[in-house]
Amino acid sequence: MRVIMLAGIIYFSGIELYQACKFGFFDHFSEFWNWVYFLIYALNLFVIINNVYGGEKLLEKETAAKTASVVVMLLWIGLFYWLRLFERYSSYTFLIIKTFEDI
Repeated sequence: MRVIMLAGIIYFSGIELYQACKFGFFDHFSEFWNWVYFLIYALNLFVIINNVYGGEKLLEKETAAKTASVVVMLLWIGLFYWLRLFERYSSYTFLIIKTFEDI
């Protein structure tokens, strides 16, 4: 499973790197969502490396779990961002966002 996750991270990081080279580094990272996805890839890679090679040398289990939960939260936020593009899901996405704002 770790190999599949690592392959996905490398693949999507490669896409981000390609886009950064194609459109220019500063133009690419001038958008908020590109920073979010860069942070997702970096933190996810760090958590996997910590679990495979570091054990508790790099991060304690509790800190690694908190870092992984931040990655999952950012992925959910990204999912809601993309779901608003589809007309069928935009009303549900709007409802979920307003619910979180009220909490």
